[in-house]
Amino acid sequence: MKNFVKYLLVRHRNIKSHKDSRASRIDQDDRDVELIINWLTDHSPKTENLMSLSTGIIANEKINCHKTYEIGMIMMSEIAGTEIGKFSFKRKQFRL
Repeated sequence: MKNFVKYLLVRHRNIKSHKDSRASRIDQDDRDVELIINWLTDHSPKTENLMSLSTGIIANEKINCHKTYEIGMIMMSEIAGTEIGKFSFKRKQFRL
């Protein structure tokens, strides 16, 4: 047990000294997030359709990535209690 505690203390010390956990990096990350939020606010696509921010392409009715959570919950409920290898999913099953 002593070795385990010793390992955790060493590991904790190393994590705290990681460059991404320094105050200056955290402040920079906060500024970057604010910059992104401001840009998105000023450059809102003003559309009700799902649209790629990088390309501007508007999704058609076959795209359902905005329903990932709902589809995942349905898939998990169908898997529950089924042996592995005895279930399969088809894209057409999940046109929510």
